[in-house]
Amino acid sequence: MTQFTLLATLRDESPYIIDWIAHHRAIGITQFVLYQNDSVDGTTQLLQTLHDAGEILFIDNTNPADALPKFQDLPPQRRAYGRALRNRSVQNSDYILVIDADEYLELPVDGDLPTMLRRLNHPDVVSMPWRMMGSSGQTEFAPDPVTHRFDKAAAPDDLGTLRPFKQVKSLYRPAITRFYNLHMPRAFRDEVSWVDPNGAPILKKMMNGNQLPQFPFDSANLRHYHVKSYPEFCVKIVRGYACSPNEKRFQLGAKIFDPMNPNTVSLPLPKPLATRSAEIATHIRQNPKIADIESHAIASFIKLTHLCQAAVDSHDILPTITRRNRLSDSLQTYFEDTVWSKMRTSP
Repeated sequence: MTQFTLLATLRDESPYIIDWIAHHRAIGITQFVLYQNDSVDGTTQLLQTLHDAGEILFIDNTNPADALPKFQDLPPQRRAYGRALRNRSVQNSDYILVIDADEYLELPVDGDLPTMLRRLNHPDVVSMPWRMMGSSGQTEFAPDPVTHRFDKAAAPDDLGTLRPFKQVKSLYRPAITRFYNLHMPRAFRDEVSWVDPNGAPILKKMMNGNQLPQFPFDSANLRHYHVKSYPEFCVKIVRGYACSPNEKRFQLGAKIFDPMNPNTVSLPLPKPLATRSAEIATHIRQNPKIADIESHAIASFIKLTHLCQAAVDSHDILPTITRRNRLSDSLQTYFEDTVWSKMRTSP
């Protein structure tokens, strides 16, 4: 059997984890290698419990000293990918899919990964387009699967004005590269076969960056639930991006919510995939310890959304800007005082 490994790093994603795992298991992922760093919402405990139950392989990535010296100074996400290079479960996979917890792959033509790869004649790399999903008018967090809560998306011909509307994520053979990367493999062999989900060769296009001028949404939708509801988006604003170092990290502002919130077309998840995913999630939650840990984590996450929204809305400039670039002044102290310190106290 082909081994498909999903490689990801998470932070404060506890309400989404089980349904996200179930969704990707339904389309053919056979192994989950999941890292986390600095979570305060119960993500760490939930991942450890899923690991103990044999559902995933979990590695805590909070302490840089746990990585090899050459990876210790990297941002958390890139540090995790560096550590994965030495992980035999990842190295021995036939293919790896490197995505985040707000991304859900759907394959409308094939239904699952083995069928897609047979159709494409088993290339080395398949790069699939992000499909930006909107808030669907929802203004509050709810513990239901995001694939049910948010069913509105950007139109296929709407590539927006922002990079997230134009980028890809990739499924690839781990042996072709010396560096796992968040959008596409880097340091890869020149002779790789690299296609889009329709089978068109795109190696030369991808050599110029992780964007495509035209996207074959008919064969693949990598649904990117980037904003969700506004309180959930505030959690993303506060925690920042794990792929950029602190000295170069930009800070999102609340005004970017609208440009990244397309609700042009209806895009419900196909019923067979939704049904299969729900069955898998129900099976995972039949473990009473997993269900209990998730329940407590969701309560903690709700507290986190309230603190993050209050911190963003009360700041001098965050409510009025789209982003702050290459910060000369850090907001870490502000967020420590208004969010993180309060998450460490009892509810």
